[in-house]
Amino acid sequence: MKLLTLSLVLVLLSFISDSALKAQILYSQNRSSSNRGTPSTQRGPGGTRPPGSPLGNCQPTDHEISLIAPPSFQEITTTEHPILWVYIPYTRDQIHEINFRVEKRDIDRRNQRTIYRTSIAPLEQSGIIGIPLSPETPLLDNQLYEWFFVLNCSERRRGQHHDIILNGFIEKIPVSAQNSDYFSHDIVTNIAQKVLENNGTVAHDTPWQALLKELELEHLIGENIILLPLE
Repeated sequence: MKLLTLSLVLVLLSFISDSALKAQILYSQNRSSSNRGTPSTQRGPGGTRPPGSPLGNCQPTDHEISLIAPPSFQEITTTEHPILWVYIPYTRDQIHEINFRVEKRDIDRRNQRTIYRTSIAPLEQSGIIGIPLSPETPLLDNQLYEWFFVLNCSERRRGQHHDIILNGFIEKIPVSAQNSDYFSHDIVTNIAQKVLENNGTVAHDTPWQALLKELELEHLIGENIILLPLE
């Protein structure tokens, strides 16, 4: 995957006028690992499963379910109530259930506590959906969290594996704490919300298109963008 070019960085930053948002880092211009010991997210079905893995009872689709983020990058946010963006290729009649939860984790991953859990109603159409990670509980600075997105296309029997699982780790950092080894979900949210303010119209050569191209998700440029309401 090619790195973010300077021109794209300038386009994205010029698109976001607020100085605090300009301080948000996109992701590293090198792929070196950080020294903080926090795990990275894998893009594609099943979290650590590679793309093309079996999807249980779900049918194959032209475009696989995907997290809107680069693969194998530690995720960060500067907001107390961040939004996770996931492309779901299935419609309501193809989905039995979608569950989502967020756990507070120690850095050594030995202790965890669920701080948010919800069920997501399947949508009438496929598209890129924005999921608020924890509308009930604000995320704390310098705290690691793990999220789980679970989708089943048919009713699951006791002891049976879920059809699709996406999961990853995200850390809340202060706005002033810039780190070039991480990917910020906030940049996706800022650009997606601008598109939604424009009635969901994705114009030619917009920052949204540029971002998806850099994430190697250009095949999703024409997909619907849907922000789920806070509960």
